[in-house]
Amino acid sequence: MSYYPEILFALFILPGGSLGKSLDCPTLSTTHCQADCLNIPNDIVCEAVDDEELTRLLGQYANTSTSPLRLTIRKSPLLHLSHQLFEPVIPHLWDLRLESDTIVNEIPSGSFEGLKNLRSLDLTGNKIAHLHAGDFAGLTSLRGLKLERNPLIDLASGIFDGLPSLQCLDLDDNALTCDCKLMWMKNWAVNHPKLWEDNKEVYAEAKEDCDGDIPDCEYPPVMKDRNVTEIPADICDDFLTDLDCLDLQSEHCRTHCDNWTPVSIQCTNVGFEELHGLLSRYSRVVDRVLRLDIAHSKNLILNETLWFPVKDQLIHLNLNHGRYTLKQGTFAGLSKLLYLEMDDCEIGNVPVGAFTGLTALKGLTLDDTEHIDEGAFSPLKSLACLKLDDHDDHGLCDCEMKWLGKWMGGHGGLFADRVLMYEYSGLKVFCDGDAVDCTQKTREELC
Repeated sequence: MSYYPEILFALFILPGGSLGKSLDCPTLSTTHCQADCLNIPNDIVCEAVDDEELTRLLGQYANTSTSPLRLTIRKSPLLHLSHQLFEPVIPHLWDLRLESDTIVNEIPSGSFEGLKNLRSLDLTGNKIAHLHAGDFAGLTSLRGLKLERNPLIDLASGIFDGLPSLQCLDLDDNALTCDCKLMWMKNWAVNHPKLWEDNKEVYAEAKEDCDGDIPDCEYPPVMKDRNVTEIPADICDDFLTDLDCLDLQSEHCRTHCDNWTPVSIQCTNVGFEELHGLLSRYSRVVDRVLRLDIAHSKNLILNETLWFPVKDQLIHLNLNHGRYTLKQGTFAGLSKLLYLEMDDCEIGNVPVGAFTGLTALKGLTLDDTEHIDEGAFSPLKSLACLKLDDHDDHGLCDCEMKWLGKWMGGHGGLFADRVLMYEYSGLKVFCDGDAVDCTQKTREELC
């Protein structure tokens, strides 16, 4: 029986037209890895594999095949990633998938060094929080990169610049902080629109297409579910360094230095000296508007001296859930304040003159206040929203407060919902007004 030479030659050609050594797949299967050699590229899938087992397996592959390889590694947090690990299959490795908690926090330096033939890299579902410059250095043939479903907080500037063949990038479902440090990504994303297209064929033999996805922001809250191309152009104005931010912390206060306006300081159970010292440092370090939240600070004395350092910066003051006594001039000097919240403060009396100087104030909440002197609201020339809801039958509904009913009747527009207080860099803050509900029967019973 005779054979044509062409047929004999074809018997030694692997599927897909690649010439290579014959490969006996069953001999490559190990305790935690399975091999499938029916297609090009050949498949090796491992789960919970360690360094020793994977190194031995890849060495065997290199000795038995020259065919392209797709290597999938899942749920292997004990694996020590390094370029030495993949060294036996550097010429063959086309597709690398490190998935499902195989990488924790960051990619070890040099892990992908030398993988010059790698077409696709899938890092989906890991715990990568940071990407550093050089993480993908040398991947000159890489066409598809998937980084979805990681807790990525930041991306080193220029991290993708060394990928000249990149055609598809998926950064969906991460936890990016969209501040000044990520401004480079906004510009880069806009300048590479084709990377974000769906159904990209990374290479002809790939089992699935790549769907590009522009990353969304997780923080600050105003940017949640908006993508990086929507980062405001002025975000880098008056940029706060990490060193500046360290100087703006205290025992009972935390300053959120996300480089968005307004800067937010949150304090709990803080005293006068600590808060005044912090506000003094703020005025020296930062030239930006401020939101100040003070909660559960029962021993804090409110007066003009406390606010003086930030009198030209404070636009939002939240004093909810405290215990305060208001006096004439308590907020004097706060001519830039737009929103003052004092809910659940059990304020015994709001005297005439308590709001002197609040000429720009647009919103005021006074829930759970027992008494308000007639004329207390007179200085509030810009007031657009007022919340006075009183859940008791007494307090603002007693005989001495008869003036309030008539006053509310003449200022009905103050009690609307969702009144805009201010807007900065896309952040919108609203006030919900609410009038006191005193029935005629209640008045008669109390009077």
